[in-house]
Amino acid sequence: MRSQFTRYPEPRDITPDEFASQPRTTLFAAGILNPFGPTMVLLVASGDVSGDASVPLVQITLNPFMQEMLLVGEALFGDTCDPATDYAPFLPLGLRSCPTLLLPGTSMEFAQAAQLFARFVAPFDDGQNAYQEIKQYLGRPGDRIASHAEPIAQALKAISKDPASPVPTFPPAGAMSPQEALEFAQL
Repeated sequence: MRSQFTRYPEPRDITPDEFASQPRTTLFAAGILNPFGPTMVLLVASGDVSGDASVPLVQITLNPFMQEMLLVGEALFGDTCDPATDYAPFLPLGLRSCPTLLLPGTSMEFAQAAQLFARFVAPFDDGQNAYQEIKQYLGRPGDRIASHAEPIAQALKAISKDPASPVPTFPPAGAMSPQEALEFAQL
């Protein structure tokens, strides 16, 4: 039997107590690492994924300013699953900018993860910036984050002296092409 995923029309808040008593399986996670505060989002199956019953799907968002758990759908896990297709209705998991940390669940093979994450990152309008930065700072996320922090620190220093000073922005450079999104996901 093929796995079946359903996204609810409206997510609902759940409490940690509702979530705590069930076994959990992280289907995938994504994060944004930046000097403003890291954000991690996860899509988690809450319940026994080897059973014959549907299990709730929970979206968890963690960052220094907000933690949120939303019941977003349900899934009946079967013998086969295509993450790029089955998880697509749950994208972009509430993220407003392109994630720079992509973590597949343990049940995903590399090729499946790459296809899922390519589909995930392709639509973001700041994808080109993320793609270029990941290539430039491959394996050095601290250096990539520092490249953002320094201009911000300088701007804050200038603003403290003159409140009319311009605030730096990182304008979106556009979305990635499908090939760039796949390469990004593979990196």
